[in-house]
Amino acid sequence: MAETTPVNTSMPNWKLEHRIFCVEFYFKHGSFTTVNELFHAKFEAASSPCKSVIQSWVSHFRAYGTVLNLNTKDSKRPTHSGRPRKRTAEVIDDVREAVGNSPKRSIRKRSQSLGITPTTLWRVLKQDLSFFPYRIQTGQKLSNVDKSRG
Repeated sequence: MAETTPVNTSMPNWKLEHRIFCVEFYFKHGSFTTVNELFHAKFEAASSPCKSVIQSWVSHFRAYGTVLNLNTKDSKRPTHSGRPRKRTAEVIDDVREAVGNSPKRSIRKRSQSLGITPTTLWRVLKQDLSFFPYRIQTGQKLSNVDKSRG
């Protein structure tokens, strides 16, 4: 059986230079086909951004005036809409206080009293508060007879 090499199907991570070039030449020529031809000529790349990618860069530029990826934490501009996070600072503080009040309470019971899912509570405890699950194990005390049997 012939061995095949795996094909990388992931989307390429386009550099800022590529984005600027495509948006600039789209505004100059108004044609995605022309932008692709010029892209291949300039960068000598095997692949070029498809029409939908260039369209998204152009619409992003029109909306925000930049082709930078604004989906970063330190950006002051709106990020992509997505599922709202439950692990807010308020929830983390509530969990910290609840654990301080009753540290032996189970995650299931604590999540019910706080009104959050057990998975969210577990993530807050593990990732945000750096707690880890453990059980205190007790063993029998060894007597001198047990030590001599050794």
